[in-house]
Amino acid sequence: MVVNVNDKDISAKTKGGDVSTIPYGMIVWSTGIGTRPVIKEFMKQIGQGNRRALATDEWLRVEGCDNIYALGDCASINQRKIMEDIADIFKKADKDNSGKMTVKKFQKVMGEICDRYPQVELYLKSKGMRGITDLLKQAQAENGSNKSTELNIEELKSALCQVDSQVKFLPATAQVAAQQGTYLAKCFDRMEQCEKNPEGPIRIRGEGRHRFRPFRLYPNMPSYTLSH
Repeated sequence: MVVNVNDKDISAKTKGGDVSTIPYGMIVWSTGIGTRPVIKEFMKQIGQGNRRALATDEWLRVEGCDNIYALGDCASINQRKIMEDIADIFKKADKDNSGKMTVKKFQKVMGEICDRYPQVELYLKSKGMRGITDLLKQAQAENGSNKSTELNIEELKSALCQVDSQVKFLPATAQVAAQQGTYLAKCFDRMEQCEKNPEGPIRIRGEGRHRFRPFRLYPNMPSYTLSH
């Protein structure tokens, strides 16, 4: 990310946070475009007037609206933070209400949690961990616990407290918009079917399942060109 430009060089921040200086002879600067007036007006109407893009949930539904969807660079997904739901996650996994969660209990809902909170999987990969067992054992070690088979809610919070640092906004590119369009088309085609037989992950707050799996970006999908 470019953080400064002067008459001789460019200062850019790397993924690790370090700033490097790059000398240049000529700069060609390509900037983005502004929000379309129709989107600006709509954002004001729904109380999102102070944002740069429409806020949607992980199903691309505009927040605060039941049946309005947005995709592409006019919108950004507000990925739900796992720490907002940590008590409900513990309760969902602790089916016998023992107040203790075994690794085995947590593993039974792990797939559902990764579907709902993709930042968990990203965090495990960033730390070189093979699975949730490594994460829980690390948290127990940091808390001075010698237990290897169970943990309480405070230990679960400790294990997952850094996971939300992996939440990132999707790039405003044609490739992302194309995948979002394909995703929504499939959802709309199966709307009636999934009302009766939901195929998404379990609802952490409440009962049952979400109708669909949340949108996930597949980085290795082929590139697309979209015309406006």
